[in-house]
Amino acid sequence: MLSADLGFSKGLGNKPLPFFKNYYAGGPGSVRGYKASSLGFQGIDGNALGGTGESWAIAECFSRCPAAEQDKSLRLATFLDAGQVFAASERLSPGAFRYSPESR
Repeated sequence: MLSADLGFSKGLGNKPLPFFKNYYAGGPGSVRGYKASSLGFQGIDGNALGGTGESWAIAECFSRCPAAEQDKSLRLATFLDAGQVFAASERLSPGAFRYSPESR
């Protein structure tokens, strides 16, 4: 299974976007293995500030669990997640991406 998301936002009339309209990534919905909204910029207090752009991709491979032949809903998964949150002034660079730390 493959999944990806690319987003960019900009305020109207050169006004900045309010913080609650920023993109946030990290956690179960985007890059697993990181705390929710932990990718990208953080304030002095460690809280996520978000960004005006985001990009993430997921590659997953599922297989049946050999030990559970009777339970067809049980399966094994291997995945690789990558993503990052960017500011408008930054260029999208694969070197800046954060990757899922492990397979499960």
